[in-house]
Amino acid sequence: MILTNPLLKIRHLIFLILMPAGIITCLSHCVPMSVTMPEVREDERMEQLNNSARAAFRQGAVSQAEKLYERVLKRAYIRDDLPAIVDAKYNLGVCRLRLRLYESALATALSAERDAVGIGDRPLADILLMKSQILYRMGKEEDAWHISEKLIKKIRVIPQETSAMIHALRGRIACKRGDTHSAREELGAMGEVNVDQLLAERSELIGCIQFQEGAFQTAARAFDEAVSFHRKALHYALMAEALARAGAAYEQSGEPGTAANRFLRAGRSAQLQEMAEEAIRWLTIASTLASNAGKHEIAEEADRRLSEVSATNARH
Repeated sequence: MILTNPLLKIRHLIFLILMPAGIITCLSHCVPMSVTMPEVREDERMEQLNNSARAAFRQGAVSQAEKLYERVLKRAYIRDDLPAIVDAKYNLGVCRLRLRLYESALATALSAERDAVGIGDRPLADILLMKSQILYRMGKEEDAWHISEKLIKKIRVIPQETSAMIHALRGRIACKRGDTHSAREELGAMGEVNVDQLLAERSELIGCIQFQEGAFQTAARAFDEAVSFHRKALHYALMAEALARAGAAYEQSGEPGTAANRFLRAGRSAQLQEMAEEAIRWLTIASTLASNAGKHEIAEEADRRLSEVSATNARH
């Protein structure tokens, strides 16, 4: 489909630029795992730390969870307990991915991968998934695709949820390439899913395919659905990104007022999550769209929040 309106061309470009930061994936959407390994005598202190870290993560206190998993890793090293070391490194990587500390997350994933060799396919599969998600987030889509190929071809038994997540990631990469046929194949390969995190990924992939094919209203509804699932999964950064993608789809479908609403909500959430760059971008779009559509309340709130973000940046 050819876009003739210059403003829509700009928004379409913004959407495509946004996609590498989206996803996924873990995207990005990972949760702390427990590696099934040969039974060892329980360390009560380590178990307490693990329980506290998991509770913090599930409540959305990811920075706190990261610090607790660092203590778990130290305890695992004291015990010279390789399965516990791998488990702690994986969970640390997940936290750092959620916190958008991509270089640190990748280093942690690589270290976990080295340690996981020879102790079973399950931990290695989850670690390779996390590694591919990190690379995707870093804008290294082809590297992420290569890792996903390695996972599918080399790992004999892949857990269903891990498999669904890797196919969702591959679908996003295919969609970004403009290959919606392959993206649909990856969507089908996800199979039936019933976990909020995976339901969000499925809706995101449907939205990306529909957007690429020019079915903007359908894409917008899919992204709105993804917003709800990300919210239930307590993954608010990905929720904000899905709101922005919904905004881009609504704008392309000729609904600037609704688009302004989504961009405002995305920017507001990003502001309060200290995602300053995204907040500025989305609030600026919200202000422009709202002004053009006569949605003065949205424009006023967007402008006020833009001033707040700018003031906070100036202080830092």
